[in-house]
Amino acid sequence: MHILDAINDDKLLGRFFKDKSTWLNWLVIFKGIFGLPMAEWEFARWTKLTGRTSRLPRLFLEIFLLIGRRGGKSFMVSILAVFKAVFFDYSPYLAPGEMATILIIAVDQTQAKIILRYVKAIIAAVPMFRAKLVRERAMDLELSNRVQIMIRTASIGSVRGYTLACVIFEEASFWQVDGVNPANEILTAVRPGLSTIPGSMLLAISSAYSRSGIMFEAHRDHYGKDDSEILVVSASTRTMNPTISQEYIDKELAKDPEGARAEWLNEFRRDISGHLLWEWIESAVVPGRFEIAPQPNFAYQAFCDPSGGSGDSFTFSIGHAEGERLVQDYLLRVPPPSNPHHVTKRCVEAAKLYGINTIKGDKYAARWVSDAFEAEGINYVQSKRSKSDLYLELAPLLAQGRCEILDNRTQTAELRSLERRTGRSGKDSVDHPPRGHDDAANALAGLMVNLTQPTSTFRYAFIGPDTYKSEETSEPHCC
Repeated sequence: MHILDAINDDKLLGRFFKDKSTWLNWLVIFKGIFGLPMAEWEFARWTKLTGRTSRLPRLFLEIFLLIGRRGGKSFMVSILAVFKAVFFDYSPYLAPGEMATILIIAVDQTQAKIILRYVKAIIAAVPMFRAKLVRERAMDLELSNRVQIMIRTASIGSVRGYTLACVIFEEASFWQVDGVNPANEILTAVRPGLSTIPGSMLLAISSAYSRSGIMFEAHRDHYGKDDSEILVVSASTRTMNPTISQEYIDKELAKDPEGARAEWLNEFRRDISGHLLWEWIESAVVPGRFEIAPQPNFAYQAFCDPSGGSGDSFTFSIGHAEGERLVQDYLLRVPPPSNPHHVTKRCVEAAKLYGINTIKGDKYAARWVSDAFEAEGINYVQSKRSKSDLYLELAPLLAQGRCEILDNRTQTAELRSLERRTGRSGKDSVDHPPRGHDDAANALAGLMVNLTQPTSTFRYAFIGPDTYKSEETSEPHCC
């Protein structure tokens, strides 16, 4: 049985589609995903939704659905998850005691519970599905055919170790973990789990947001490409859900044109784009390098992004220049809650280890920052550049391949999440996304930019050879 059979059967999924005329474009998408034959009018809609003109049917295993807000995404995700769970036999591909997993990853607990309610309601309403239900937990359902449906919030730890029959990313443009979007890392993490079961499927669903991230990159690279194995669908709210009134959308457009065009018309925001290309960041990271011991022939500099200890991380970065190369040697990142005076002392210990007597830092308003460093014998100088200016100056340094940075996952993720916004005056500014963080990225940007302007106030000291490899919050090593 294919998915359209189940949807057309009122004893199965059909009971949830009383007026199929409002779901026609979704049914066309399902036909296209599973390579089912289409009528002429369906293929015309398929072309409009995907930009594809080839009539050759195929099964797509990696799908990105860019759909406007209230376009039916969460409900249709749940329909697909239940279909993949109850109508397939995965046992030939499972080891003894192993289960096939249908994994739905949501932006947060609130969205996860919405998906869970849909899934539970669908299973409870259909006797055939309900008969397969063996166990029900807070966020999991276990079925008698060795399948489990799991709803999780976005984090890399939530996706490892499962044999995956289907993975669904819900609202992937808006995931936030520790202030950054982990979608790319999670995408990389789930692919091995999809390799065991033939036909395992990955779907990423979201409305449009900025011109960065996995949804934008998929649209940029695969939309309308007939030869691509990755399917991208793009549609406005009313294209997918004609029950939403145009009058309401027009009011939203009048209030916030850029935001509403993204949410309802499914257009990537023209005023927000990714600031740094992933390729620049990836080429700058030195894999496996977590810290470099101080050397006798380098003059080191440091940049600090302080924190009061409650909201943001306190970050401190040390580096040196080797000709045109700008090298990050050390990173201390202490997330909240923390005691800022204790962290200041840790920064001072590291600075003295590298022979640094002057530190530049973010324009942090609190007077205690400079006082705390000066009490420890270190001069603290506020940067004349704003954070946004530092990010704008960092971009060409990364693009030119001049930077070598430490292999720190948080720092890398923060760099990737940076957003460039164009104001009405035409001036660009760069910052973290809403509810995001950029403390490590800020300390790195300040360091790299300042390394292009060396000053004699920085000195070096040599401490004997030792092995250096620290966690983000560990004390600096000393022999």
